[in-house]
Amino acid sequence: MIAAFVRKNLQATIERLNRREIFSCEFYQARNMDAAKKSVEDGGSFSHIIFDIAYFDGDIDAGLELLSRFSATTTAIMIVVNDDVNFGLAVKQEALKRGVKPSNIISGTGAAFGKALLEILIRDHVVIDDATSVPEDIPTVSETTLVASEFPRPVTALPASAKDNVSIAVAGAGAGVGCTTQAMQILLYLRSQSVDAALVEMVSRHSLSEYDGIMEDENYEIVDETHIRVCGSDIYLGSQSVTKARAQHSYLVYDYGNYEGIPDVSTYLEKDIRVVVGSTKPWEMGHLNGVFAADDGSIYYVFTFVPAGDQQAVRMQMADAASKTFFSSYAPDYFNFCGNENLYRGIVGNVQASAAPSCPHKKRWFLFK
Repeated sequence: MIAAFVRKNLQATIERLNRREIFSCEFYQARNMDAAKKSVEDGGSFSHIIFDIAYFDGDIDAGLELLSRFSATTTAIMIVVNDDVNFGLAVKQEALKRGVKPSNIISGTGAAFGKALLEILIRDHVVIDDATSVPEDIPTVSETTLVASEFPRPVTALPASAKDNVSIAVAGAGAGVGCTTQAMQILLYLRSQSVDAALVEMVSRHSLSEYDGIMEDENYEIVDETHIRVCGSDIYLGSQSVTKARAQHSYLVYDYGNYEGIPDVSTYLEKDIRVVVGSTKPWEMGHLNGVFAADDGSIYYVFTFVPAGDQQAVRMQMADAASKTFFSSYAPDYFNFCGNENLYRGIVGNVQASAAPSCPHKKRWFLFK
């Protein structure tokens, strides 16, 4: 029996490939990593797991984490797939680190994908090698399916593991509370301390990418389709860019936006440092009871709009989290550091100090919540 965790387009391809029922395959739909892991544990004995690395709405970070869990908790042979023929080298190498065989990594779609999958299943005696040609109604693609053994050597050295990066997750207690502003301020603090850091926008609306045409040309650089550089700050767009960002930077700040909108909250909770941004009062964060329940005493809370005279009362109301409660300074601009080093040092710790980065040249002035 094969378990498959794939998106709809790859499921359709596998179903067409198996229309003569030459192998037994169960498709699973799981909303998060815990549900996927439970599906495997409750589903009985599987010889293979076909796993789409972008299974969780394109969140490669979550996909790699689930791959690690599968590798640690099941004896099934992993087959890692993706429908993107430009499947990143860094992602493939991360899969290899998790014990996936080089020949069990497939990228692409259609006939090339089907042929590579069939070869694996025949090799592992899951299907017999007769009448197993790829059905003609599977669309062909011009690109050649690649396996990891054919990849060129990396130009840039990758971290030995995800833990070689320090990950900082920032989520908002609602919309419009200043989550992205605080994520950027943490990034700017790290840059001011000469730390190699970048920000990853995990939300679907990439607000920081909207400054093309607003910033002076020398302050806005499009590196590639998922990487921009604004006033010297590296910003990666979307979860699919996480592995690439990991390969380039020591610290990553993840902007998750509204906490309630995170598709799989475990990806937030598993980061090294976790921050929740609130607005004026703790009791206005009642919809985040799940955060408070999951808080083991390590989550930091930053309030953005609390007058100085009310801060002591708010801190007292945070009870056990009082020592990890902070109040932000006025930060009207995403790309200039507000200068409150004590706040951000309290969250990320001490690093070597240097001059703070700034971005003085803008075509227009913008205020942010």
